[in-house]
Amino acid sequence: MGDPTDSDNDGVPDAVTLNIPAGFSVSVTFDFDDAAGELDFFLGDIFPPLTTFPMGPVVDILFTRAFPPVMLKHWLSFPVI
Repeated sequence: MGDPTDSDNDGVPDAVTLNIPAGFSVSVTFDFDDAAGELDFFLGDIFPPLTTFPMGPVVDILFTRAFPPVMLKHWLSFPVI
């Protein structure tokens, strides 16, 4: 990914699209100084009544590379806690 731009200032990089119900608390961060280079996610309903995630894709992430730019699609799995 590598582009932390958040043009709408919603706390989520523009390269990340969330498919979650309204009312969830969200935080997505990418730290260029982090040697592991991971995206850190918090997605959850923290106010009762608690809502569960719907079945299906939760997050779409646009990964790009500099030369030449290429779009890739890959499925990632998140554990259910």
